[in-house]
Amino acid sequence: MSDKDQAKAAEAAEKKTKASRKKADEKVLTGADAVVQTAVSGANQVLAQQAQEAALDPTAPVVVLHQHFLNDLSVENPAGVLDARASEAKLGQAGRVEVSARAGDPASFQPGEPTHQVTVGLRLTADLDGKTIYLAEMGYRALVEVRNLEAEQVEPALFVMIPEAMFPALKEVMERTGGYAGYPALTIQPIDFAAIYAQSKNNQAAAAEAAGKTKH
Repeated sequence: MSDKDQAKAAEAAEKKTKASRKKADEKVLTGADAVVQTAVSGANQVLAQQAQEAALDPTAPVVVLHQHFLNDLSVENPAGVLDARASEAKLGQAGRVEVSARAGDPASFQPGEPTHQVTVGLRLTADLDGKTIYLAEMGYRALVEVRNLEAEQVEPALFVMIPEAMFPALKEVMERTGGYAGYPALTIQPIDFAAIYAQSKNNQAAAAEAAGKTKH
């Protein structure tokens, strides 16, 4: 084979490799989207049902997850998977799962438009011999429409129902990120968003009580 033929063969092989990588990346994104769509229409059928009811009755309570997307992602993998014992690393959700919501005034939006945004923050580490060898922090966000709910129902919808619908997607992203970093066995365990919300309310009540005692 001539040098020219070899160059053409190498170029063709490179194009084929790039095409395969692009197809794999598209498959990852499509898979993640399919996972969360299944969650919203399956495990959280109440969201779809409320949307249908709202279309028939504009006064019906409605919670609709319009969009979901990766908002922030940072990864630290200083050593890479160079240590033969890296597979022994202790993987776990270390310490922090945060849910935040920013509200608009539903009256200022047209029906069918998002009125709130909800962000779930997740921090995950891997430790080996007492040292952190992997750290990933992610923010996953949803644009949500909330209408005609009683005041006491709004927070549980934003801080529990919506994060539960978002969880399959953020789990998919976090686990695949760990796989790309060299930790294919990384698994995100289910998160009890109801317990996190309850703890947050308890902390707020305790802080308010402490502030009241300080004033007296």
